[in-house]
Amino acid sequence: MKRYLLVVILVLVAFFGYGLYKVKERKEELKKLGKPVVVPYTVSAAPVLKGKLEVFEPFRAYYEAADKGVLASKGGGLVEKLLVKEGDSFRAGDLLAVVDPTELKSRLEAAEAKLEALKAAAQAAFVYYQIQKKTYERNLRLYESGGLSREALENSEAALEQARAQYENAVAQVKATEAEIQSLRETVERYSKIVAPYDGRVVKLYAREGSFVGPGQPVLGIEKEGEYRLLVRVPKETPVGEKAVLTLGGRKLELTVSKVLPAAENDLKLVEVKVPELPLPTESFLTVELQTGECEGYLVPFGAVLYLEGGTFVVDPTPKAHPVEVLAVSGQRACVRGNLEGVERVLVAGQYRLREIVLHNYPVRIKPAGEEN
Repeated sequence: MKRYLLVVILVLVAFFGYGLYKVKERKEELKKLGKPVVVPYTVSAAPVLKGKLEVFEPFRAYYEAADKGVLASKGGGLVEKLLVKEGDSFRAGDLLAVVDPTELKSRLEAAEAKLEALKAAAQAAFVYYQIQKKTYERNLRLYESGGLSREALENSEAALEQARAQYENAVAQVKATEAEIQSLRETVERYSKIVAPYDGRVVKLYAREGSFVGPGQPVLGIEKEGEYRLLVRVPKETPVGEKAVLTLGGRKLELTVSKVLPAAENDLKLVEVKVPELPLPTESFLTVELQTGECEGYLVPFGAVLYLEGGTFVVDPTPKAHPVEVLAVSGQRACVRGNLEGVERVLVAGQYRLREIVLHNYPVRIKPAGEEN
């Protein structure tokens, strides 16, 4: 037993001795390596300028055609033909759909049947008038020869005038009904055809061939080509300038605010911005920047502003931090106020690197002008 304990102790002593040897050996190797080399941050330096910064804020915008609407059936009826589909373009005057105006056709058929009856009545009235005319002429000759009393002649004349009035009234009713039929025929022709009011595009079909639509019920939704706008709802207290900027597909469009309508719904005013046709569907949402103000002060890149718990700073190349107050930020530019007299350039490095430079004295290398990233 004693021999076993002695062996264990000797093994432990040998193990610890070897460990101490390896630690000492590692320390000697580290001494030979020397101190690690700190690679400085490569940053750019931007000039500090005095001037004015136009402030733009992003808002959600609705893209649509400036002129759009629906084409409806005025008289209602069965949709016989749809000559276009969604997305099709058309020209002013093109026939887009044909609707069978059932109610109007029923009225036309009734009027035509009425006309036939009136013509028959007018013909009968004409025959009766001719009979009364001949009777009066015969009675007049008898009266002149002394064969008929004055009273009988007057009765015959009254019957003739009554027959003439009945005939003239029948003729007037025929003419009125003919005019009504002509008007109904024109209305049927006009109401059965849905024609394009301008050059445009079909955006929606509200009905299908074979379906029934009532009077005034939409058949097609259309929009005018060539004129488009953005509609932006902005809080009523937010000032809106004349300028707007839209960035789409890496391309920046400088636009002009065309109209600002007063606050109406939910205390939001409506801003209209005219735009050229964009490479996206109408009735889409996108982001547009509206000019909401102007700031005068020192202008620096936003990446040069350092936010710390103790305040906001910009850092010169020495590097020394200068306290500033951020008045406005627009895009990648900031408008600041502070004692920056004599500060010609500031470091542009982003939050993390600026913190390391200011708080931990991390070395920097200022990128020469023209050097690529």
